Amino acid sequence: MNKLNPRDALKLFSWHAFKRDQPDNDFVELTKLALQYAGGLPLALIVVGSNLRGRDTRFWESELKKYKRIPNKKIYDILKISFDGLDDVEKNIFLDIACFFKGDKREYVTKILDSCGFFAYAGIINLIDKSLITVNEFDRLWMHDLLEDMGKEIVRQESPEEPGKRSRLWFHEDVREVLEKNKGTEKIQGMLINMPPGDHRIRSSPKVLAKMEKLRIFLNRNASFDCPKCPWLSWPPKFLEKKLIVLKMEGSMIRDLGMGLLSKGTEQIEGILINIPWRDRMIRLGSEVFAKMERLRILIMLSCSVSFCGGLNYLSNELRVLDWYKCPLEFWPSTFHGEKLIVLKMRGSMIRDLGMGLLSKNLTSIDLSYCEYLTKISDLSSCSNLEELIVDECKSLVEVHDSVGFLDKLSQLRFKQCSSLKNLPRSFKLRSLKVLKLEGCTSLEYFPEIECEMEHLKHLWLESIVIQELPSSITYFTGLKKLGLYRCESLVRFPINIFQLESLREVNIFNSPNLVNFGKEVGQNGQSMPCTQENEISSSMELLTLSPPESNFNLRELILSGSGIVSLPPCIEGFVGLCQLDLRDCKQLEEILQLPPNIEVVDAAGCISLVEVHDSVGFLDKLVELSFEGCSSLKRFLPESNNLFRAYNFSSSLHKLNLSRSCIVSLPPCIERFVGLISLDLSNCEQLEEIPQLPQNIEDVYAGGCKSLVEVHDSVGFLDKLVKLSFEGCSNLKNLPRNFKLKSLELLELQGCTSLEYFPEIECEMEHLKGLWLESTVIRKLPSSFTYLIGLELLELRMCESLMCLPKNIFQLKHLGKVDVSYCPNLVNFGEEVGQNGQSMPFTQENEFSSSTELIQLPPPESNNFFGTSNFSYSLWTLILSGSGIVSLPPCIKGFVGLSHLYLEDCKQLEEILHLPPNIEEVDARRCGLLERFPHVSTESSFGIPDLKRLSKIDLSECNKVDVDVGNHAPDPLLVQECFREKESSTIIYPGSRIPEWFKYCKETTSYTNSIEIEIDHNASIYGHQIVALVLCSVVGRLDEREFIAISINGKLIRHRNYLRPSMDTHCVCLQYIAGNSMMLSRRYKVGNNMRFTFGIRSKKAILKSAGVHLIYRNDNFIDPI
Repeated sequence: MNKLNPRDALKLFSWHAFKRDQPDNDFVELTKLALQYAGGLPLALIVVGSNLRGRDTRFWESELKKYKRIPNKKIYDILKISFDGLDDVEKNIFLDIACFFKGDKREYVTKILDSCGFFAYAGIINLIDKSLITVNEFDRLWMHDLLEDMGKEIVRQESPEEPGKRSRLWFHEDVREVLEKNKGTEKIQGMLINMPPGDHRIRSSPKVLAKMEKLRIFLNRNASFDCPKCPWLSWPPKFLEKKLIVLKMEGSMIRDLGMGLLSKGTEQIEGILINIPWRDRMIRLGSEVFAKMERLRILIMLSCSVSFCGGLNYLSNELRVLDWYKCPLEFWPSTFHGEKLIVLKMRGSMIRDLGMGLLSKNLTSIDLSYCEYLTKISDLSSCSNLEELIVDECKSLVEVHDSVGFLDKLSQLRFKQCSSLKNLPRSFKLRSLKVLKLEGCTSLEYFPEIECEMEHLKHLWLESIVIQELPSSITYFTGLKKLGLYRCESLVRFPINIFQLESLREVNIFNSPNLVNFGKEVGQNGQSMPCTQENEISSSMELLTLSPPESNFNLRELILSGSGIVSLPPCIEGFVGLCQLDLRDCKQLEEILQLPPNIEVVDAAGCISLVEVHDSVGFLDKLVELSFEGCSSLKRFLPESNNLFRAYNFSSSLHKLNLSRSCIVSLPPCIERFVGLISLDLSNCEQLEEIPQLPQNIEDVYAGGCKSLVEVHDSVGFLDKLVKLSFEGCSNLKNLPRNFKLKSLELLELQGCTSLEYFPEIECEMEHLKGLWLESTVIRKLPSSFTYLIGLELLELRMCESLMCLPKNIFQLKHLGKVDVSYCPNLVNFGEEVGQNGQSMPFTQENEFSSSTELIQLPPPESNNFFGTSNFSYSLWTLILSGSGIVSLPPCIKGFVGLSHLYLEDCKQLEEILHLPPNIEEVDARRCGLLERFPHVSTESSFGIPDLKRLSKIDLSECNKVDVDVGNHAPDPLLVQECFREKESSTIIYPGSRIPEWFKYCKETTSYTNSIEIEIDHNASIYGHQIVALVLCSVVGRLDEREFIAISINGKLIRHRNYLRPSMDTHCVCLQYIAGNSMMLSRRYKVGNNMRFTFGIRSKKAILKSAGVHLIYRNDNFIDPI
């Protein structure tokens, strides 16, 4: 049944439902439901759309709901015409699939329906031919939803009002009614129980199935039966008086399967399926267990462990299907010949040999995978109809009988990972073969001779085998498209005529190091004969057995990576259809003198011996990508003289050139003539000294790690399409282009250019550049034209030891969010201009305004408190001044209203912090040894008038001169409450060894520990008073690494963690305030219970000296209430 795509289906439905190609706004969701029901079927789209046209939404909802149970009559009548044309057997097969088996494996369904006498194999093919069912890519049966609905409606019409009188039951409400009300009749042939979630229990009587004498399919997916008088631990006394076809008891409570079922077996039994997935469930059977089952046609034993008392004496010769996972038999019963076997599947069994007695000409499939004791495949010459022989992962298999090579109908032959296999058939005459798997046969030393044309084999993969050569008769694989020889370390020769195969598209000889001379013939003395100038034609003719070298039009991909070839032969030019050549890691490859004319991709990465690449590579007009990455011996690429090939046109198709980690000293001037070049990778070319003029259309240039690079041509600064430019780690780079006019630039990396003294002037707006990395350069200043970088978000100037000032207008950049000028010791006074003599001019009261106008270029202030009221930067949120030489922060820092994180650690000259931005959240001033004045610390610790309402962390570790006044009394609850309006916590870390005196609960240790516990006896009278804040204090010894203090209340961790950075202080205090409503104390203790606080540090090296807890309540009278 042909289906429309979603777009066309919507249009067709809308034309019939709304008379236009889109649904009305009120019907969009309902239209989706209608399209889902129609499933892209044009007939259904037209009928349903016409039926719903002009109706209101309530009618749509009702009608679509009805369609789920009862199909539309017009659609049903039309679809039923195809069903009426089926014979009775095909009708039964169709209805069983529609009601029970849609989505199941084809083989599984075929076995079951075959056993019902339905001739399912042919029946399913007929249904496929009539487009009533399909088989998907996973070999599962499928059908259109409307056909499924039609089939179910046919069954429903057998008895519309009484489900118990229908042939098949599947709808959970009908199933429940029949089972719970005991309404089953002899009409019922099949039942599928699949209850909705949360409604799995069915209450029934022990005789609920008594009337269903024709029941042949019973599928219980998820129901739990509530039968108090029937525990279902053993079989009913009269069970198996009727014919049993399939038995599948996954997860049942049956205690005794062997004696309770199989010992009662009679000649009536034709099929058994046992699937007990529990690993410890052992089925113990007697040696005569199958003796009476003379008609047994199907035996399937899945996921169960079986043992026999005295072996097995009998198996029925009527067996068609024998599928026995982990069968304990080593040899077949002496009376078993399997003349009628069609499928033999013995995965993981203990069988050692198929034996001489297996003589079934009906066998189509044999699967012996994972049979670890199987040593050989015996004579299968009588199995003339065998289509599949699968023997994967048989580690002990050594030998395969020659007869296997002459099975005319064999389409699949697999010996994957048979690591001991040495002897395959000497010859193959397998006309029907489609799949041949020999990967991992690490003992296989030869490949069979091919004795006939085998056109159906498309792919041949020979991985990790030890063959030395393929036979010349491999050309009989006339349909071969892909040939793979992975890790064939013993491969020495390649068949000279392999490239005659017209269908061959890909040859992959990956990691075969002994294949030394690809494309050379072998002389009479066994030595390879190179394709020299004299014998080039004859050698190529021997290789390809075709006259002109350009005769191979079909091969598209040739992979020789990891092989031992020294050079490509001249005859490679004859591969005119070749698009991709992979030479990666050919360690012995020394030269590339010729390439095919239509080649598109050449990858020679890791060819460490490659010395020469012929200049003609520059004229391949279809070459798109070329890589010589890691070719550490390659010193030259393309002609040095631009005049040498002035009359020729260089390749305009080359888009990507990778020369990274090669030894080239310079790029030739002709590089600019590769007008199609988009990406150039020169990373870690340590001998490269300069970059010449580049093509105008180039977008990406990577030259990081070029330690000898000194100069970059000025033209690079005017590449209009350049997007990425990297010179990271070019330690000798001195000369960048004097000017940048790079409108498309997004990435510029100059970090580690330790000789770079200047930054180019910017000549146009560069809105796409988001990040700029200048770390460890020796730039003294940035140009004032820096403001043309209007899209800049990140500026990285870390460890620029010569940097003296920032551009006076840098903070005008609207998107600048982070500036890092850490460890720039000559940046002495942040926010100051540099005078004419090069000295910085401090912000005194007299020149404060003039310097700020030069720095920020804002209009004159209206009052003397200009820096307290003007907003200089809204976007800057992180400013890193760590390790700089600043003495103090200027008042203008208040204008940075977006700044939330300020880092000042290791500012050894910093003496005071008097001004901070209004929305600051964190100040890190660790190891500022001269810092004395920081009034905000005392304000925060004692909850004075809060002018910085979001400040939540101050770190003053190793700031031994600063005075931290935490007060002599507990903070005022009203001030605390006001402070926590815009933050949940506040933390101050400072040098010290004592917990503040006003803490009520303290505990000090006398020994080394990384955990302290404090328990508070709670008075019930305080529970009417809300906790405003919880104050926690810890005193920690010297820290060698980053740590955090984890604090829990009654075993439950609070989410506020105090991270402590390494410190040389012998002691430091961590004082933390946490808002009472932020940690949800009610979840951590109950009324009347004690409160147990645990302070812990992860590292055993860190020492927790003391800890304290204090509770602040809303009511003044309840401060320190206990």
